[in-house]
Amino acid sequence: MLLPLTAAFAPAFQEGAPEVPLAIFVAALALVLFAGGIAAGRFGVMRLARSRKAEAEQLRLANEAAVNARAQAVSERERALGELDTRKQEIGLLENQIRSIQRQLDQVRAAWRASEKQVEDLGTQVKEARASVEALRAANVNLEALVAERQSTLNKANLRMSDLEVRLADLQSTASERQSLLANANAQISRYRARLAEVDFSASELESGVSSLGSYMAALRRRLADATDSTAPNPAPPRLDEDATRALRGDLSGAAESVGQRIASLGAALPLTAVDTAPPTVADAPADATGSTLVEPVIPSSAIPDTAEEASEFSKLQAIKGIGVMYALKLTKNGINTPADLSATTVDQLEAIIRAPRWRKPDYADWIRQAREASGQPVA
Repeated sequence: MLLPLTAAFAPAFQEGAPEVPLAIFVAALALVLFAGGIAAGRFGVMRLARSRKAEAEQLRLANEAAVNARAQAVSERERALGELDTRKQEIGLLENQIRSIQRQLDQVRAAWRASEKQVEDLGTQVKEARASVEALRAANVNLEALVAERQSTLNKANLRMSDLEVRLADLQSTASERQSLLANANAQISRYRARLAEVDFSASELESGVSSLGSYMAALRRRLADATDSTAPNPAPPRLDEDATRALRGDLSGAAESVGQRIASLGAALPLTAVDTAPPTVADAPADATGSTLVEPVIPSSAIPDTAEEASEFSKLQAIKGIGVMYALKLTKNGINTPADLSATTVDQLEAIIRAPRWRKPDYADWIRQAREASGQPVA
């Protein structure tokens, strides 16, 4: 706009041009200045509009980033809560295993006390038999003296001596049999004591593992409570140490499997007794450091056999070398209830189900081979 106005007034200032009135010059100068102000204002308005538009775009991008971060935090928190529920169920399963092992230990102790009582009874009977033998020997000596003194009663004394000798032989045979029974009972008690020591050691390992897992879960609950009580708009959820959790689960599974196998071998040597099939009473959970009450985990009903046939198939899975109580429970929870089901699986599927640590990883291919042999299928 300034350029056309300047070009229009240029002839007025050339040499020889007529004089321009001062009023016209001032008006023209004011018009030029007004046009320059309008152009400068328009340029400022356009620059302000561009800056406001850039700020609005930045605010939109920041809002989208905040929404995405909030959604990610919510998903992480839900995943952590799901893993926490899984850990609770596993702790409940381990606690029920410990209660079952404790009941079996009580049965072993009761059988041990009964065996000790039988040994004491046999010892008393042996003492009585020895006393009878001594008495018979004394009677024999007296009878020999009477034979020398009384020749007239020789035939009667001989008959009586024969009877006494027969009774003595019977008593000696009975005493030898009871001594043999006593030796066998002592040997059996020694075996029971050795096996009981092994079971106590395995149970202590399992209790130590459960205690470690309980401490770890308590720490996770405290972190979760802190994250829930935080006043921040988007609190970061607690991160789980997945490697440590998997390693601890593998240790507990191995310890429980070892205890189950030793209890099974010990129970095979003991006389069959009635087993309490009623579900164990669950005590109130203790309060943690924050004052909240811990909820007792519940074992899923799908992991417990409902019928005698299912229990028989469950024991067939344990008959495969390398599969104990914990591994059998994991297999049945995933729909593998019989050796035929196990033979139809692959090594990758079993590895995903068992999830054992590397340092004690089972031979899944050997499991499948044994399952095929047990179900009568051809082995490749």
